[in-house]
Amino acid sequence: MISATGLRWILTALFALAALYALWLVVTPGRTVRNRVGHFFHALMGVLMVAMAWPWGMDLPTGPQTVVFSAGALSSRRSRY
Repeated sequence: MISATGLRWILTALFALAALYALWLVVTPGRTVRNRVGHFFHALMGVLMVAMAWPWGMDLPTGPQTVVFSAGALSSRRSRY
């Protein structure tokens, strides 16, 4: 947890902007389904990162967060075969 309130707000703004950008990439035309899924998971990760900056975010269960971060990482892997 971050104790400096100003830093919390800065991180909240940065992660929220990244999440909004990822959501914008989900809805823009010309993206493949794989790209949309990857961007969607990145948007979810941005929201979870916002929560982690605040004291109430420490009360959230870590299991679902781990699943979202792992799914986001797996969705962005490129197949070599």
